[in-house]
Amino acid sequence: MMRHSATFSLPSTLWKYGVNDNFELRLITEFLLEEINNKKFNGLTPIFIGFKVKLAEEKGIVPKTSFIAHIGLPNAASTYYKIDYFAPEFRFTMQHTLSDKLNLGYNLGAEWDGFSAEPTFVYTLTTGYSITEKLGSYIELFGFLPQIDKANHNLDGGITYLINNNFMLDLSSSIGITNNAPKHYFAFGFSFRI
Repeated sequence: MMRHSATFSLPSTLWKYGVNDNFELRLITEFLLEEINNKKFNGLTPIFIGFKVKLAEEKGIVPKTSFIAHIGLPNAASTYYKIDYFAPEFRFTMQHTLSDKLNLGYNLGAEWDGFSAEPTFVYTLTTGYSITEKLGSYIELFGFLPQIDKANHNLDGGITYLINNNFMLDLSSSIGITNNAPKHYFAFGFSFRI
């Protein structure tokens, strides 16, 4: 029997507040609409609270490095999406400037799903290229490596357009590389600074 599923995130929002040049507070909210085998579900997924701290500036072979951590709150979700336990996640983010227009970024970390004690390790490898002063592009390889299940790997790419210094649009698409990865997704988003 073939399993049919579709998920729409409307929207997934990352709220950031810069306390100073080295530290920001973060809040992640997401509303999902899902259809799984002709059953429909919708609601708010667990809210994540966290922070980002700058650890190092780029210098020679040392990359610009930051640490990001969040924790999912079990009861701060719609009934269908509640989790049993707190769900921590963390990432070390690193970036190298290769030229005026090209950079290389990579993340390593782990996350927990709020239902079990087994972590899922996560990674990304991204290249970003500035086409013009306002138009950018990127290609990204990313994946999830569960402790007790098969890894899934994905490839995505996108473009960004800087309308002004405080407002940016982005469009991206992904394909699954492994059989257990999501087949594809399309995303449109925007970022603005208050």
